Amino acid sequence: MASPRPRRTPDAPRILAEARVLARCRRAGVPVPAVYAVDEAAGWSAVGRMHGVGVVHGDLTTSNMMLRPWEKGREPANGHAGGGGGDGLLDGDIVIIDFGLASQSTSDEDRAVDLYVLERAFASTHSRAEGLFTAMLESSYKETFKQAPVVLKKLEEVRMRGRKRSMIG
Repeated sequence: MASPRPRRTPDAPRILAEARVLARCRRAGVPVPAVYAVDEAAGWSAVGRMHGVGVVHGDLTTSNMMLRPWEKGREPANGHAGGGGGDGLLDGDIVIIDFGLASQSTSDEDRAVDLYVLERAFASTHSRAEGLFTAMLESSYKETFKQAPVVLKKLEEVRMRGRKRSMIG
């Protein structure tokens, strides 16, 4: 099954403005990451591969993902990002950054917490595209990480604990 193609959200103008600011700062010599393109709704296959090698990010948010554009003429591999509406602006490989809180772990609980953090960040930052989280998780994450069903079941438990905590205060 092919991965669903993320669509641009109404957040795109804000994200493009941020990219312009980063580019301007970089040209002025301010040490900021180089931004080539942005895709706020992708990264699932990268997360699956990362979990597959026993790494848990610890701060997995869309703010810690960047898009590296495909080289001209290169065919995209299965599970990679694409969402520029055919214009090529948002096509590329997801690069996960900022591993300061990362750890080596094969714990399904740790992996599920990683996904929960991403889900919460996605919901609060990209609320109009929140449904993409489930769609991408069900396709790309499952395609690239064979233990995904176990982790997704554990994610349900983590969600329930999070809901109880928010209800209690």
